[in-house]
Amino acid sequence: MTLYRSDIIEDARHPKHYGELQDADVVLEAKNPTCGDELKLHVRRDASGAKIEEARFEGRGCMVAMASASRLLERIQGKTLVSVAKITEDDVLEIFAAPLTPGRISCALLPWDALRKLPNGIKRR
Repeated sequence: MTLYRSDIIEDARHPKHYGELQDADVVLEAKNPTCGDELKLHVRRDASGAKIEEARFEGRGCMVAMASASRLLERIQGKTLVSVAKITEDDVLEIFAAPLTPGRISCALLPWDALRKLPNGIKRR
């Protein structure tokens, strides 16, 4: 199995949930200084504030970072903040579903690095 399978290439070139979310109530950022990847996650919660109604991302990054962001955001759509807060590094690497070299693990975890700031970054309405 190679790192750049066709599904990963597709997720990187045409990521799901890519673009700014105008009515986001939380914006989270993460940068990977090693390779220059930068992501910004936009999250809109439901009226109760307990569930992610929609999440999108924007930024620039390598194929691994973009594909990982696409896959992670696909997973969190409609989830509660409690369940999202329980996502671990291992979960993200499982979602990515490809073998990674040690240098690429930080790229795959970049969207999670932003997302894990969510409990502390929640703004009250």
